[in-house]
Amino acid sequence: MPPPPLRILIADDHPLFRIGLRDLLTADGHDIVGLAADGMEAVRLAAETAPHLVLMDLTMPVMDGFEATTRILARNPSIRVVVLTVSEDQEAILKSIKAGAAGYLLKGAGPPELRAAITQACTGEPLTAPPATHDLTDREHELLRLLARRLDTTTIAEHLLVSPKTVRNTITRLQTKLGVPDRAALIRYGVRRGWDE
Repeated sequence: MPPPPLRILIADDHPLFRIGLRDLLTADGHDIVGLAADGMEAVRLAAETAPHLVLMDLTMPVMDGFEATTRILARNPSIRVVVLTVSEDQEAILKSIKAGAAGYLLKGAGPPELRAAITQACTGEPLTAPPATHDLTDREHELLRLLARRLDTTTIAEHLLVSPKTVRNTITRLQTKLGVPDRAALIRYGVRRGWDE
């Protein structure tokens, strides 16, 4: 089911990318309240238009997406920010989450992934109140901690003294328990709880 119509601000320094996103989201029934070419403009437009959601490029002139996200959410914490990135750079994703982003999207993603990212950001648990973990096993807790440290499957298996297949199965079970779509979401979950230290 498609998400309900949203007020969306798009911040990206590439005009064709901004226009393409605008046209796609307008066709989906959303209201595009602003197009920003840099982080400073995004902060200004967010203050003026109070969008439900900001699609935020990380690499922009004047002010980058990390700083813009921090400033927007400091003024209005109810806004959801989905960062746009060219690669699944875990350091950039971690920095985005710490700035307050609700999700991220690879720029090479297609319309279905964009719609899923928007839905997840707007209907997911608040970043300050992740799902309860009282029903997780000790092994699942430990796996989440290792994921938050961005370790690969083989390394996690060595830590836990299990096979890589067991790690993959546990990850799948965790996704179901916590209601998250993928491994990256589990990493974000662990990071939000401070388990990446």
